[in-house]
Amino acid sequence: MKLYIALLLSLSPIANQAGEITVIVPPGVNLGRQEVMGFLPKSVPAGTPYNRVEIVIYYFSEGIEKFIYNENSMQETMNRGSIRALIKLKNEGVLRKVLFIEADGSNREDILKNLALKLSKALAGL
Repeated sequence: MKLYIALLLSLSPIANQAGEITVIVPPGVNLGRQEVMGFLPKSVPAGTPYNRVEIVIYYFSEGIEKFIYNENSMQETMNRGSIRALIKLKNEGVLRKVLFIEADGSNREDILKNLALKLSKALAGL
């Protein structure tokens, strides 16, 4: 009977549970932590060798708007915005791998959606 219980416990889904994702946005970056979390998956996919993902946003720009004036005309150009993040993959509190992800977009929402997409692809490839 003890062997049967031990076997059932070893096959428990606890070992394969999804882990948590946290976001850190340092002061000076014009972005809210909750705003970023709203676009990201709620947990690390089950089956990956990591049970914690920490995302540190170290750069964010919504884009640069340029106006060029000459004698007869005015020209406006808009560069796409971008976000850069350091992804720390941990298992049992120990840092195992680090990734850098960069995404861009034409507005704030597109930038965050593209970040979430790149993060999902990176986690799926582990």
